[in-house]
Amino acid sequence: MMKSGEGLGGGDLGDLLPYGLVVVDAQGTMVQLNEQLASMFGFERNELLGEPVERLMPEGRRNAHVLHRCDFAHTPSARNMGDISLTGYGHDGHEFPIHVDLQPLANGGTLAIVADLREASHQALTRVARANRDAMTTTFGAIAHELNNPLSCMLPSLQVAIDMSRGKQPQLQAALEDCLEATRRIGAIVSDMATLGGSRCLEGGTPLLEIAQATARLIEARAPEHLNVRAEAKGDPRVACPSVNVGQILLNLCLNALHAMVEAECTGEIVLEVSEEGGFGVLDVHDHGPGVPADLRERIFAPFFTTRAAGSGVGLALSREKATLLGGDLQLAHSDERGSVFRLTLPLASG
Repeated sequence: MMKSGEGLGGGDLGDLLPYGLVVVDAQGTMVQLNEQLASMFGFERNELLGEPVERLMPEGRRNAHVLHRCDFAHTPSARNMGDISLTGYGHDGHEFPIHVDLQPLANGGTLAIVADLREASHQALTRVARANRDAMTTTFGAIAHELNNPLSCMLPSLQVAIDMSRGKQPQLQAALEDCLEATRRIGAIVSDMATLGGSRCLEGGTPLLEIAQATARLIEARAPEHLNVRAEAKGDPRVACPSVNVGQILLNLCLNALHAMVEAECTGEIVLEVSEEGGFGVLDVHDHGPGVPADLRERIFAPFFTTRAAGSGVGLALSREKATLLGGDLQLAHSDERGSVFRLTLPLASG
């Protein structure tokens, strides 16, 4: 997510995103927007720049929105408007349903993230899922490539320095050994990112346990000390899909589990359990969070539904869509006050 104080970025960065973005200044004027936002409402971009944001709303709601906007300016905070029925007003005079997230900016303005709900959820999520996959492959691959070169120089250099200081400068030797161990950990993280970013299915299939182990290490690196994250094998199935697809789903499930446990101040662990069942590779993500309330269990996979103030509500919907596209499924297998289990199933690789 964009940090407070940032705009859309230089060039056409915002135009690479699959949803509309608009920056509104403290007076309610649209000062930046991407092509998707303009196209969504049927305008050219320059027709909206400098106009009040209320131009994008039905006439009967514009005055009320000015009051809501002033109230937001007095108490700015990230807001997900998923529980409110919002309507956009297109250039052709037609109204259509939209979803809006608001992010306050340090300069007193507001970033609005707008999704068009006219499209069928399946089509919209498929497009975003593919864009998300491509972004993950490109980003992880680029980071791994850029970091591997300096790491390949640092490791042998540190080892030489340790050998030269051995028996002569024990304090320096100890400090260098700590640096060597830290550099090796960085190398392991880079390797895990390269694993999760793989865009091709390996010959013989993608090893599900390897993906689970790489994800567990990445999540544990950002988890509080009192939370443990680990992978557990009850089999070693290989699935018929690229690692990036599995990695996307698994990262989202683990981050959801981590957020739930941290926000509820839970202790315990997140366990990624790999097994095989009925021609499918199975990956169960267990957490010791507060669980999903019974009345929400049928709604959590709906697009734009979220219980988190800063959540987008698309993570689980996208993850299920990706699993379906891969010939598998994603379900909430179990949940109570002691935690939840999300189950990802993917078809096994042939042979």
